[in-house]
Amino acid sequence: MAARKKKKSAEPASRGLTPAQTASGAPPAKITALAEGIEADGGRVLASYKDPLGGQWQVLAVLPIEAVKPTPYQRDLSEAHVSSLAERIGQLDRFLDPVIAYRKDEREYWTPNGHHRTAAMRALGARSIAALVMPDSDIAYKILALNTEKAHNVREKSLEVIRMARALAELDPRPEREFAIEFEEPTFLTLGLCYEQRGRFSGGTYQPALKRVDSFLSKKLPGALAQRAEWAATLLELDDAVVEAVKRLKERGFDNPYLKAFVVARINPLRFRRGASMPIEELLAKMLGAAKRFDAAKVKADQGVNLAARLLPEPEGKPWLEQGMLALLKPGLRSLFDLVPEAACVTIYQQIRWLGGLCCPYCGCREVKVKDPHYRKHWRRYCCAVCSHQAGHQVTFTDLHGSILEGSHLRVRQWLWAGLLFVAGETALGIKRELGISTRTAQRMVCLLQLVYFTQRFRSLLAGPVEIDEVYIIAGLKGRAGGLELARPPRKRGWKWPGRGTWETDKVPVLGLVDRQGAIYLIPLPNVQTVTIQPFIEWLVKHGAKVYTDEYCIYQFLRRVGYQHQTVNHSQGEYARGEVHVNTAEGLWNLLQEHLRKHHGVSKVYLPLYVARFEFLHNRRGQTDWSKLMDLLWLGVQADCRSLRQAIREGRVKDLCLVPGVEVG
Repeated sequence: MAARKKKKSAEPASRGLTPAQTASGAPPAKITALAEGIEADGGRVLASYKDPLGGQWQVLAVLPIEAVKPTPYQRDLSEAHVSSLAERIGQLDRFLDPVIAYRKDEREYWTPNGHHRTAAMRALGARSIAALVMPDSDIAYKILALNTEKAHNVREKSLEVIRMARALAELDPRPEREFAIEFEEPTFLTLGLCYEQRGRFSGGTYQPALKRVDSFLSKKLPGALAQRAEWAATLLELDDAVVEAVKRLKERGFDNPYLKAFVVARINPLRFRRGASMPIEELLAKMLGAAKRFDAAKVKADQGVNLAARLLPEPEGKPWLEQGMLALLKPGLRSLFDLVPEAACVTIYQQIRWLGGLCCPYCGCREVKVKDPHYRKHWRRYCCAVCSHQAGHQVTFTDLHGSILEGSHLRVRQWLWAGLLFVAGETALGIKRELGISTRTAQRMVCLLQLVYFTQRFRSLLAGPVEIDEVYIIAGLKGRAGGLELARPPRKRGWKWPGRGTWETDKVPVLGLVDRQGAIYLIPLPNVQTVTIQPFIEWLVKHGAKVYTDEYCIYQFLRRVGYQHQTVNHSQGEYARGEVHVNTAEGLWNLLQEHLRKHHGVSKVYLPLYVARFEFLHNRRGQTDWSKLMDLLWLGVQADCRSLRQAIREGRVKDLCLVPGVEVG
């Protein structure tokens, strides 16, 4: 095999620009346009210059912090890291590391590498943030590959800290404790001295014990380093004793990568003393004595493995670069929708909004003309000639008039996304996570979509054969549902009540009408009496249709009012007689319970909305999610969304989804 050629190193000072060249020449048009856009967005351009290495133009600017947002491809925010950054930046009272950003839209800048720094500045109450603004958006996809810095491990941090301490001891011999910000942790000083003498020293094994007893010293830095040199010598002696103990364990047949951590944990006198401490000299002396006395014969066969698994975290998975590249390949639904232009989403919605052609929502006439083509971005305002003539003044309306989008601060893209998640059965909490919106906003969106179908659900008769059955859903007054207070102690989860129930006993009956050839209707009721169910059956089931039920006496009226009624006798073990059965309806109840279970408890006040949502999805179970979404949007065009949104805003949803026959005060 031919020897691999060694990569030739670049000649010193052979590439890039000189300092004078970085500011020479006039900026190109896209840099000028970018600078003007930054100024228009309320930012301030500090400089436009060429990158010293590649000669590409970029802008150094200060941006309004509310305009800077992370790209959707980044990991979730770490609150601990943000808190640490905010503390350090606050102590320095300077922001010295500008984020990288590009201008995505008007007053919107995406940063692919500044999520935590931006959050830290917000936590400090900053109004603006320094940024290197790039003219090209492809930087968002390349930043992970360009960022070649990996996280520091204990060895690297310790060596950097001890080298910094030696330099500071000559330049600025103040007390060690005054360098707490620079050194971060006192253990790094002691461990750094050990790493200098023993490159393969296992500092991470001893760090947890040292952190409990070590602190920054009040001695001046040269004296403190001399003191720590003595501790480091003792620590290295301890390490030799631990290595010998591990060797004795291996001679007994133990073979585990965590043996050293196991031994250190066994000899640590503070292991089971929460909150206890002692001088570091005493700790090292006790651990050294215990290590020399360590008896490998007393260790049980499975003890080393079990304890080591508790002591140490799981090993790292993929290297950091592979993790970053993998994150780009699985951005999630949010990032996928971000690739769809807002204009395309608006076009889709406008096609649904004016499916039958542009017409006046007040009188239905088509004598309308465009009054304001730039009412809002993508939307127009129209004027109706007939209504204006009758009213004596101009009557106008917009594309958004009376729709689910009217009065919403969210984009059409987000509504389409939320609608897709809704028809896929996602909960409000799941929609909140996917869209990155508040819980309250997600709950209102779901409530509006549920009401859109609920208020228009009974649109066709069931022709039959129709199966009729009932189920009982355990649902009480959950939380502040409907603004009602509990008149009893809160019931426990898993509460059961044998037999049938009523709305009053928190076991709400749901009447199921299942057309074998068509749709289903599910109607929550206050009770299961003939007088309660008869109006719904006569209203929704075609007169004279075949109707199948069980032997429950509440269905005896069906033959009398003209239906072809047949029953199966469950009490006698009869569940089917030819085509006479209610197995389709009974099989539906398991699906309904599964649908409700993901919501972790539903209030009986709002149970009709959740049942209606299941009904909507089940009636379209053979369609794609996109087809279901189109049906839902069309219902939204026909619904009175202004009234529905107003009811949600005023907390009157319970008045729209009342269980028939129940009065909720």
